[in-house]
Amino acid sequence: MNGQIKALNNIGEVYGLQGQQETAREYYERSLALVKRLGGRQELAILYNNLGNVCRDGNDVPQALGYFRMALENYEAICDRAGQVDSLVNLGIVYQEQEQYATAKDCLVRAHGIAQQIDDQGQRLRILSATAAIYHRLGQSESALKMYRKSLQVARDLKQRYEEAHTLEAIAGIMEEIKGVWSAKKIWTDALEIYLELGLERQAHSIQQHIDDSEQPGPG
Repeated sequence: MNGQIKALNNIGEVYGLQGQQETAREYYERSLALVKRLGGRQELAILYNNLGNVCRDGNDVPQALGYFRMALENYEAICDRAGQVDSLVNLGIVYQEQEQYATAKDCLVRAHGIAQQIDDQGQRLRILSATAAIYHRLGQSESALKMYRKSLQVARDLKQRYEEAHTLEAIAGIMEEIKGVWSAKKIWTDALEIYLELGLERQAHSIQQHIDDSEQPGPG
């Protein structure tokens, strides 16, 4: 990647991480203008994905979808399967957030097939979690639990402690819905231990409230 293009892209990433989405978008667009003159499809795909993420964070859904589609087209043109997975997952998550569940699942199924072929377990984790969230929103609790449990196993295999805790939290929430708050106490406790280990006090406090609720006298 050209030095100036890379510098602009890196600055955009920093502003994005700081939550300054409009400034991040300005730097990505400046980088994109240079890429269109000097770069290739790989650089274009990266910039389109970055712009898609910024637009998604800024709630500009049509632009986000457009950029993610353009990223996917460029990754497909150069047969970059890892990039294809990333773009498909990004599309799936945006469609999920817009409650377009059928389209979201189509994107995630395509992404999962490629992720399995290239053994990208990190993307499988994203895909399984996003698919579980769709099932949960559709009221299909058992299917959601099945997907979250698969996601949990991948998180543990990858030693992704935050994702493990986050997935445990999702599982506990569904168990609470199905069987009541007392049934989820052990799962909440496991999630709490990880959040404390990671020093994530806000998440730990939220989990502790669930555990406190579970210790109240049960029905009957």
